[in-house]
Amino acid sequence: MHLVHEGDDRWRIDLSILGDRGLAGMTRLKIEQSTAFDTPGGLYRPLSQGTVRKALLFDQRATGIYDWSKMQARWDGSVKKERRKPLDLQPGDMSALLINLAIMRDAQPGATLHYRLVDVGRARNHTYSGGRPSRKP
Repeated sequence: MHLVHEGDDRWRIDLSILGDRGLAGMTRLKIEQSTAFDTPGGLYRPLSQGTVRKALLFDQRATGIYDWSKMQARWDGSVKKERRKPLDLQPGDMSALLINLAIMRDAQPGATLHYRLVDVGRARNHTYSGGRPSRKP
């Protein structure tokens, strides 16, 4: 995972996973994800997201745009048809990579953390308590 400051309150977080051993190595597994974001009021607000998942028999790519002026997010690429529809955003929505940053920022002993994940055409609430994630519809 790599965090890059791109100027003012703009940032980018990147994740790259390369399978080099076992089954992951045999299938040449490669996963890359990147989220560009800004930080208005100290919040992590996604602006765009790109995901690439490659292996021996598949190559999936998806791109997402978070349009905060319209309060909608939209994905294209290797995404199911029903997940290409605009998705309504709520203040505080984050991508998976931004939730990782937020957990590091917000973690306190005994704290329960609540985040809304908006990723690849879906929105899900996540609650973290005692270091264990749980999903609620």
